[in-house]
Amino acid sequence: GMDDVIKALINRIHPQPVKNLSPQSQKLEFSPDIEETLIELSHFKINVIAAKLTEVLDELAKTPPSTEELAAVFAHSQLTLLDLIGKCLSSHWAYIKESNKKNAKALTQEELVKLSEKEEEIFPPPLDEGTATSISTLAWQFLVKPNQTPEFKQKAGIVLYQISASNFEQTVTFLYNHINNPVGSTDDDNTVPFLLLEHLNLNIKRLGDLIERFNRCASNFKKNVQLVFARTFRTAIWNWIEHYPMEFVALYHHRIRLSGKPKLLFDTLEKWGGKKRDFWPLQTMLLLLCPKLLLHLSEVNSDSKNKKQQSKHQKKLDFLSKLHKVLFAQGKHKHTYVAIICYLDMVKAWTYLKETDKSGKKTEKSGLLNIVPGIEGELEAQLFNLEQPLKNPDGRIDKQLMVDGLTYFFFISPRKTVNSLFKEFVKPKLPHLFKVILVKCLLNITRVGKAHLLWNFSFNDIYSALSSTFRGLLQGEYQHLQGLISQKASEKDAKRPSKQQKEVYDEELLIQLFELYHTEPKLALYTKPGEELKKNIEELKSLFVPMTFCAIQSAYLGVAEAASKALLSLHKTSNIKSWYDSANNFAVFLHINCAVMNLIADFLIEQRESRDHIFHVTELAESLLYLRYEYLSQELTMDNTLLCDLRNESLSKLETALLVNMSSVEPKICSKCVRCISLLCDETDIYSVASNPIAANYRTYKELAISGILITGTEAQQKSIRTLLRRIDNPTQGNSQAWHEIYLRWKSKTEEVVIIKFENEQTPSELLARQPLLSKTESKRKLLSSNAPKNVLQDKRALEILMEWKNYTAFLCALSGVAFSSKSSRSKTDKVASIEDFLREMLFDLLNRDTAKVRETSKQMIGSYLSPVTFSTLFSLLHGEASKMVTDQSTVSNPAFFADQAISLIKYILEMDHADADLSQVTNFEDLIRFLTKRVQHEWVTNYKISGLIQAMMEKKKLIPFRNEFRFRQDFVEYISGWINEAVTKAQQNEDITLSIDPHDKNRKVTLPKLLEQYLRSISLLLRGLPLQGEDDDAKSKIFSKYFTFFTNLLATMRKDTTGLYITTNLSEITVSALSFLVSANMHHGLTNLKMMGYHEDLETRCAFLKVLTSILNQGNEVDVIDTTTRDKYYKLLQLLLEPGMDLVLALCDVIQITEAEEVAQVLVNVFEAREKTIDLLNLVIEQEVAKTETSNTLFRRNSMTTKLLAAYSKLIGQEYLKLTIAPVVTQLVAENLSFELDPNRAAPGENLQNNMKNVMRHSTLFFQSIQKSIANCPRALREVCLFLKSSVQKRFPGHEHVAIASFFFLRFLCPAIV
Repeated sequence: GMDDVIKALINRIHPQPVKNLSPQSQKLEFSPDIEETLIELSHFKINVIAAKLTEVLDELAKTPPSTEELAAVFAHSQLTLLDLIGKCLSSHWAYIKESNKKNAKALTQEELVKLSEKEEEIFPPPLDEGTATSISTLAWQFLVKPNQTPEFKQKAGIVLYQISASNFEQTVTFLYNHINNPVGSTDDDNTVPFLLLEHLNLNIKRLGDLIERFNRCASNFKKNVQLVFARTFRTAIWNWIEHYPMEFVALYHHRIRLSGKPKLLFDTLEKWGGKKRDFWPLQTMLLLLCPKLLLHLSEVNSDSKNKKQQSKHQKKLDFLSKLHKVLFAQGKHKHTYVAIICYLDMVKAWTYLKETDKSGKKTEKSGLLNIVPGIEGELEAQLFNLEQPLKNPDGRIDKQLMVDGLTYFFFISPRKTVNSLFKEFVKPKLPHLFKVILVKCLLNITRVGKAHLLWNFSFNDIYSALSSTFRGLLQGEYQHLQGLISQKASEKDAKRPSKQQKEVYDEELLIQLFELYHTEPKLALYTKPGEELKKNIEELKSLFVPMTFCAIQSAYLGVAEAASKALLSLHKTSNIKSWYDSANNFAVFLHINCAVMNLIADFLIEQRESRDHIFHVTELAESLLYLRYEYLSQELTMDNTLLCDLRNESLSKLETALLVNMSSVEPKICSKCVRCISLLCDETDIYSVASNPIAANYRTYKELAISGILITGTEAQQKSIRTLLRRIDNPTQGNSQAWHEIYLRWKSKTEEVVIIKFENEQTPSELLARQPLLSKTESKRKLLSSNAPKNVLQDKRALEILMEWKNYTAFLCALSGVAFSSKSSRSKTDKVASIEDFLREMLFDLLNRDTAKVRETSKQMIGSYLSPVTFSTLFSLLHGEASKMVTDQSTVSNPAFFADQAISLIKYILEMDHADADLSQVTNFEDLIRFLTKRVQHEWVTNYKISGLIQAMMEKKKLIPFRNEFRFRQDFVEYISGWINEAVTKAQQNEDITLSIDPHDKNRKVTLPKLLEQYLRSISLLLRGLPLQGEDDDAKSKIFSKYFTFFTNLLATMRKDTTGLYITTNLSEITVSALSFLVSANMHHGLTNLKMMGYHEDLETRCAFLKVLTSILNQGNEVDVIDTTTRDKYYKLLQLLLEPGMDLVLALCDVIQITEAEEVAQVLVNVFEAREKTIDLLNLVIEQEVAKTETSNTLFRRNSMTTKLLAAYSKLIGQEYLKLTIAPVVTQLVAENLSFELDPNRAAPGENLQNNMKNVMRHSTLFFQSIQKSIANCPRALREVCLFLKSSVQKRFPGHEHVAIASFFFLRFLCPAIV
């Protein structure tokens, strides 16, 4: 049920046992979705959720970490769990309170007051006793743990407060157990239980019970306990007032009473020794808990005639008098600070009461009303001495006390405070301290103050007084911050520190101001009513530009975080509508938002370091774009023609920034950029303007938005992004600028990466001699060697440089289409780098570097990601350099090595998947390959690579725009056949040919058989469908004879090999394939040679002939349905096969290997059937088979070419007959699902073999009967074959003719079909 779902959710967060956690484990993190779900479920299942979370937390708490690293992981996990427990408990209570509210919006003010009073009476139902005890025990342990962090204490305190609301007695046990026992020790442990007081949920009854308990034992408190008790119990009383204000008001209205007699506890404190001032704040609070007594004390005059009353409360009167005397003392009294705290408590308490209650009725008299007005002026003077700010006893300025004081004064008299203290604090010459105090005060007011304000107060009074001033304050801080950041940047560029003393910037003012804007957006956005549009835009820009700058700068991260929160808050749709009136709101939005996004885009374009901060800014950009989309989707007054240029300029900058940062090595930055692109596409769907740069490549960006987010892993993500970017060929200002920005970064990184040294690097000459061309799969090896030197490659920065450079290279290749397409728009004087510049550097510099990592990466990136639009430029550059190499005019330092690398690169490109038109613009392809081959054809490794390149070319020949394809192919047949002869000669001379295929893996070698296999595969592909070229038929015949002789000699060499070099390879099969391609494409020149080979005296040669013949027949066995040219080509060969006597076919049947017989039989049957000559063929082979058979018992029972031909023919013409005859019985047999097993060893346990025999006999009879009835349906051709069988056998083996017919008809035809 639901309990199992909850446990499963929590197990998803913490699936493994705690003991298996390691420092490498992820810290315990709750996904927002799971956390939100658990909090929602806590409304109904708080016991289950709390118990399970506490169980996990307890397990973590009991597991001692073995290392500091693991301790940090555990601490984070514990804090996460503790926080979630507190949120679930709090949400559960809030849900219960909310459930008791009905139509609160329709209530009057007086009814709302009553509702608030009733709400304070609602407590959460108690948790299970065991769960509550476990939670409170754990939270208590976290709270009092030595050296505990403030964050832990805060979370633990929240949990204790929530638990004490539902299970008060179990929570307060720690304290009660302590105060009920005699306190005779002075150890610090005696004070620990009193820390709980600060975190208890106390209503008036619980507070009274505590006071009563303390009255019984407080006189026994030791000094250290007294001090802690005085501090914590004062906090406990304030917690009651703040969380149950209606009870506090009711106490002063005498509607309820507080038990426990706080005045007695006051007297106990008065009797304590030590420094009395330490107890004054708690004594003040105790007097506040006695409204009647405080009223009486405020009215009693020390000279009153009522001596009895005066004497009765003399100590309390003396206390108040003492406070007054200290506050008003001439000069600075040593206890002034404590007196200020005491009076501020009175002022704060008065803010809950004021002159009217929350229903608007006049309040009853109170002692506070008599005391506060008399000290208000002096308290203000003491708190806000502009020349000597208030300091605590330690000598430090107490900002928080001043913030509290200013807040309380505002609650008492809002308009007076705004017009006096507030305006005073923002004066330019005043220290930052007072501006910080004012901003913090306003934060207090916006968070909790509205409940204290008089009901007729308007916040517009604050807005009108301070909004413009605060924007001016922000502008000043912005300029100051700009100066400091600029100075830091100058020092960094100069690589030496400034001699001037560095200014330490105080971030607090900006952080608090942005927090204020986040909490109260209208304060930031307020402008004078009726202000003209242009001025309004300038006013808002003075707010948003500094705020955006602060959000994206990285020098002061606290400021950046706070500014980002404020910026996002102001961009919510509800707040955007406050930017200006509805008629012009959209125009103002465009001006402001474009300014904001331009700043962010400029930062992302210019920033190259600090990837963590770049992620922060891309995350901010994503959030702003999402909020912009929300606003646009709701805005009904959009004008697509409004400010098009401004908007497109902003979109172009964003496009540039996002594309540039997609090349980041940080996956999360790429993901954020892709998400931003997705949002821009969504925005284009609902609001697009003319010349929208995103719309120009909308389909590609939309696909990028989908795939870039779904794919995980750095390499996979980058590959997906680059592959899609290759499709962008519509240049825009944004993507063109992105290419040039990445180019500048690439140039900078290239200078760094080329000087990195790697182990086991080969020079170009060494590689040329050792390293052959790798296949595409082999080329994709790791860039970094596993045996790299520790002092170089293990350096993190070196690795980062390499990966960054790789990404930049890939993105330049992928986006090269826009650089190529936009080059025509640049003037001749434009110094911006072009795609030609980039490719020249890649081809003629980096591709020839000694550093293999640079060289191989360059090759891989061009080969994998270069946009097809730029192929023409790439091949043109290669062709130009290759043509110079032939005439020894090369511009590269090592032409042979360049040619070697160029061959590898071209092969890599050809191995990629391409659209039909990708290579269509490439010209001079044949010349390029010829030039490269001529330059390096005497190098073994390069020859190996060229042959691999030829294979790739032939596989993609339909995509390559050849000028004279047949001439090119014939030229390379000549080249490669020469290389084969050279390799065979070397082998015959016992010279070793072993090439190293991978310089990093010495075990990967290319031996002679593999080399020959590569050559032969290439020449086979070249010959397939190649009509030989020559001046006339005689010339073509001579060329054919030359190659025919070459291949037959090569086959003979392989047969005579005694070295074993050819045994483990399929070289002979490839050679036969090549020979068959040669003959089939040049039938009219080669038939005579082929026929002579078939009648050769050497058996092996005849076998080779048959293989060639079979291969040719396989290519042309559909001669009736192919084109006329192809049919004519095979005509002579068919005539040879079909000539009277069929000598060639009979010879074929004599020497064919049984493993190949079935394939050849099928081909022959197809060829002869197409010419209606099959029966003639079968009669000849039957006659030959009968003549060779020595005994009648073996007639047509062995596997021979004759039986294979009979079986192939019967299948060809007997399919319909088999369906009519056998299919019904087979269908019935399958449907009955019977057993036919007759072998006792194979029968299932309990199976009846006699029944099985009956099944066999019955169904055999059914088959036989069906066959008998089908005689009339038997094809005439089969009958003719059976008739000839009968006559042939009858002549040689009289009386056995029916056995022969049965061997054919049943053994070769019917039985295989039944089985």
